[in-house]
Amino acid sequence: MTELFKAVLLFGPVASGKGTLGRQLERDYSSLLHYIASGDIVRGLKKGMTFYEEIHAHISKGKLIPDEIILPLFGHGLAGRIQNMSYNPCDKILLIDGMYRTIEQAKELEKLFDLRDVLHLSNISNDEIKRRTKIRAEAEGRTDDNTSAIEKRIAEYQTDTFPVLDYLKNKGISIFDIDGSKTKEEVLQQARKHVMKEAMRYLGI
Repeated sequence: MTELFKAVLLFGPVASGKGTLGRQLERDYSSLLHYIASGDIVRGLKKGMTFYEEIHAHISKGKLIPDEIILPLFGHGLAGRIQNMSYNPCDKILLIDGMYRTIEQAKELEKLFDLRDVLHLSNISNDEIKRRTKIRAEAEGRTDDNTSAIEKRIAEYQTDTFPVLDYLKNKGISIFDIDGSKTKEEVLQQARKHVMKEAMRYLGI
């Protein structure tokens, strides 16, 4: 059996701060953690590349990218990081952002990741999500942050993604709730304390 990749999952709705948190944790613990986001991989695609048209047709409407597209694309992105040596699975834990969107996807990812820990950004209202995505759209020019797409993504999170937490919990995976309504620094402080403890356990330090 192939050895699984050690991983911690960043989990929460759109605009909950997963990317901000993941990148900061990677900077803080660069010798232990490597952040990878499906959204970054998707946004790195250029016109004419495989899956580009299909993916953008889905995200412009706020729809989840089908597993038959996102799973191989994510795997390819992960393989590329190993190849260019930005990530070494022997000495770093992956911080995963943007995967485990459905229970079926979680089942497939069990074949790849040794996931025993989830950082769950919770307690964020729909109004706050809409406020954050509006700011992000203006700052970053994110076309996937339009109003109708966000409404769709909020609904899909509740029906398809949120139940993944119970699935993972029933598999014995630890869920650590972080109050995502707090300031960035307060969120980071909560996460730092937990991640360092988990990193030490994972890597046997």
